[in-house]
Amino acid sequence: MAPSTPGPALDIPTPATRAAAENPAWGHRRIQGEFVGLGCQVAAGTVWKILHQANVDPAPRQPTLAGRIRAQVIVACP
Repeated sequence: MAPSTPGPALDIPTPATRAAAENPAWGHRRIQGEFVGLGCQVAAGTVWKILHQANVDPAPRQPTLAGRIRAQVIVACP
């Protein structure tokens, strides 16, 4: 079996920083998932490193389902 040849060189930093700028709620894992959906194999850590080097702030933490339910229960109970 012949060894696999590397694919074409990909320019990951430019689209990764653009995706982060256009979608501020997306984190590095979401951006990495978009790359995978397009057929590009890139690790989430690589995307994080690219965004960190470009001084892109991390996306704000999204509340968990348990946190959202807890907040609604507190508001609903007098």
